[in-house]
Amino acid sequence: MTLRDRLLTKPVAEAMMSPSGILLAGAGAAVGVAIGAGAAVAVGAAAVVWAARVAVAVPRGPRRERIDRKAVSGPWQAFVDEALAAQRRFQAAVERTRQGPLRDRMASFGERIDEFVRHSYDVARSGQALTEARAGIEVEAITRDLHRVTGGHNIEEVPEGTSRSAAIALLAQLQSAQRLDETIATTYDRLVLLDARLDEIVTRSIELSVTGNDLGSLGSVESELIDVVDEMEAVRQAVAETA
Repeated sequence: MTLRDRLLTKPVAEAMMSPSGILLAGAGAAVGVAIGAGAAVAVGAAAVVWAARVAVAVPRGPRRERIDRKAVSGPWQAFVDEALAAQRRFQAAVERTRQGPLRDRMASFGERIDEFVRHSYDVARSGQALTEARAGIEVEAITRDLHRVTGGHNIEEVPEGTSRSAAIALLAQLQSAQRLDETIATTYDRLVLLDARLDEIVTRSIELSVTGNDLGSLGSVESELIDVVDEMEAVRQAVAETA
């Protein structure tokens, strides 16, 4: 929720028009008059008190969780590290760029890259959860049990009863493992691609920062960055629904 959205909320509106807010503003003005200040100072004091009352009512923005690379491991941690490294490279490039329109334009990309890093972290944590869930499914043992209860036959050939019900349950576990394997592999491949595309964007930005004020080329870089962030968000949503 942006600051504008938080200001346009019912609690803020009520605070603006509340009797307590008006009384506090009046008290502020009275203090100004009592200490011998002029009318302008008294009005200013009233405005400050009223604004403070309204500020208390403004809802707080969402608290962003700190990115903890140790919360994930293996390839998932590597993805987070790569995204953070790209972010640091970009920030360093902006700092090295001369003051002017090009630097200002590049600096505006920072929020998008922050968003990419945040989504990458969320995807990595979901991927970690999927990996841990998959590790809990012992496919070889389940396959042996399935062969035992079916006697090596297809489930359709097993007579109705306990053995067939057990076979169906075991088969469902194997199918779950297969779906998890496919989701993990797809997520991994998409993260590899998106991290590579972000690296390319950062590299192109660095190149433009040292070759001149080519704002037109920077526009294409910005468009590519927006696409990459949107795709990472789509991956985040898809994996979050699965994990």
